[in-house]
Amino acid sequence: GIMIPYAMRFNNPEVPERLADLAKAVGLDNPSGEGFIAYLEALKDTLGIPAKLREVGVTEEHLEPLTDVAFADGCHPLNPRTCHRADLLEIYRGAL
Repeated sequence: GIMIPYAMRFNNPEVPERLADLAKAVGLDNPSGEGFIAYLEALKDTLGIPAKLREVGVTEEHLEPLTDVAFADGCHPLNPRTCHRADLLEIYRGAL
């Protein structure tokens, strides 16, 4: 839950129409990728999901191992935007 807006923000340049469709599906007045990401961030806040990884004890030293796990996961090759290990590390840094 913490990571979803960060992942969506990474993917938005590649598939903005998909995120805009999601924005429409939840009834947003701003049917755009950024509008949907803002919706997700507000939803996280409403549900009490932390905004940043540091809020759950993640530190910089955890980022390399987290990146390794994410890169080894079989789902990342299916991502709509090509995602290299360095991209995953930057996404985690942004979420820290």
